[in-house]
Amino acid sequence: MGDSLVVEVKSNPLNRILAVLIVFVGLAIAIVGGLVVRSAFIAPQAPRTAAERDFTVAQAKVKQKPRDAEAHNDLGNAYFKMGNYESAVAEFKKAMSLNKLFLVAQFNLAMVYRAQQRNDLAARELKALLKKYPGDDAALFRLGEIYLEERKYEEAAAAFRDAVKYNPIDADSRYYLALAYEKTGKKPAAIKEYKQVLRYIPDHKGARAALSRLGKK
Repeated sequence: MGDSLVVEVKSNPLNRILAVLIVFVGLAIAIVGGLVVRSAFIAPQAPRTAAERDFTVAQAKVKQKPRDAEAHNDLGNAYFKMGNYESAVAEFKKAMSLNKLFLVAQFNLAMVYRAQQRNDLAARELKALLKKYPGDDAALFRLGEIYLEERKYEEAAAAFRDAVKYNPIDADSRYYLALAYEKTGKKPAAIKEYKQVLRYIPDHKGARAALSRLGKK
């Protein structure tokens, strides 16, 4: 009878199915549990983009050096890249308060205001920067852009003219200076500057189109 019982148990397929199911269920629970633990403790802390990585580094730097102007400037840049403009403004202002001569932070603050379409505030910061350092051609260029957008062509020409003065090989400043001259009816001066642009960038489409428009090639 013992032999017949053994044969009967081995020949029952239900036991095999249950054993296989138990193994698979155990594996599934282990895998799912591992994924849940991983997502709960690792994923939220891991930066996924370059901007998030920059933010994480900058935030840590500020925690280590809360009175460091450069650290707050870096954090402001990180916020700027992530599109968090209000936080960027706060960090750039903090950097400026820690170092009154940290002009990079003031320029960056102006750029945030530009991104927010707050040109009046951007122009204010650029003018304040230029009082401290009149030869900042980047600030002069951005101020000229604002004037050009607002159709203040004489002011734009003055800003771009100063930008060219401090950086004579900047083709962009020369191009927009020529455009400002053209808008104010100073055709000969505009033609001269457009030609200067082509000296530095021979295939500059804007300058070539302008010279064609003004009857010069």
